[in-house]
Amino acid sequence: TPDIALATSVLYLVPGIPYLNSVSDFINGHYISAISRLIQSCIMTVCLAVGLYIGLLLMNAQVV
Repeated sequence: TPDIALATSVLYLVPGIPYLNSVSDFINGHYISAISRLIQSCIMTVCLAVGLYIGLLLMNAQVV
């Protein structure tokens, strides 16, 4: 169904690698780079969530 396809298509866009890079930078002591990557990852996550929400609203999808 279209609503399930739309909800699962976002799984490939989740910024897991930038989150892991941020943690790696924290461990290695690169604090400015780590905070920068963490903020960028959080912004990307929020944008993906807002985009998915707007897409679901436009399609009138009922996700349980």
